Amino acid sequence: MLRYVFEWFGIILLFGFIMTMCNTKFTAEDGYVITFVWAICRICLTFENKR
Repeated sequence: MLRYVFEWFGIILLFGFIMTMCNTKFTAEDGYVITFVWAICRICLTFENKR
């Protein structure tokens, strides 16, 4: 479980860094979208690994 928390923080930091490099402000909505996409990818990977 802790692995997923670290993975999520890493992804948020990575996208925040990329957005900062592009002179775009990171908003709460961006965090929600990134979290949603990350969660869907995690669910898909879980189903794929169970096959």
